[in-house]
Amino acid sequence: MNAKHLLTCVLLWTTQLNAVNTYPLSEAISKQLVQVSIHGATPIPGQTEDFSSHYGPCMVIEITNLNPEALNINLDNGYTLIPVDTAYQIMMVTLAMELPLPAHQKKTCLVYAMCTMSSCTGPNPSILFHLGKRAKGKLLALAQLIERENYQNDAGQSAVWCLTNNHELYSIYNRDTAMMYELRRFIARVKNIPLAKVYDTSP
Repeated sequence: MNAKHLLTCVLLWTTQLNAVNTYPLSEAISKQLVQVSIHGATPIPGQTEDFSSHYGPCMVIEITNLNPEALNINLDNGYTLIPVDTAYQIMMVTLAMELPLPAHQKKTCLVYAMCTMSSCTGPNPSILFHLGKRAKGKLLALAQLIERENYQNDAGQSAVWCLTNNHELYSIYNRDTAMMYELRRFIARVKNIPLAKVYDTSP
């Protein structure tokens, strides 16, 4: 074996050793590669932004790698988080995440999410959730818009409720009018609302 061939083999072997298996969270759970606990978040000490249990980093996920090898775990936006108590909100992930997990280790991280049911109670640390299915169609497209433009705020939340709870278009409000009108235009298009309604300020 010549030196060039030997070097190629060593590089390939090193790449394989350094490769880390990547799984969607749903697949990792179904294959019993990880143990997961999901619940509502609490305000972080020293946090400067207002905390909301309805949107933003309002959920916590604790993941333990049960595998003897390191893993990368992906969670896409649009996935639902289902509460064990039906009096509480079904949440929707609004920011995709990738979490590296060393072998047999546990990590805890915040998850950006929004409520999908305006009449139910927001999440809290005492209520457990499990991973549901990924949203489809209009709702998934909205989750992707919220992530892409970083609309992780009350205006983005109001837009979600316009789809899931049929709230009025004018309920989407923010002092950033560019954001407000983009969200309103999106909802108007997918719900076939006349675009003139985008600029209404009252019923």
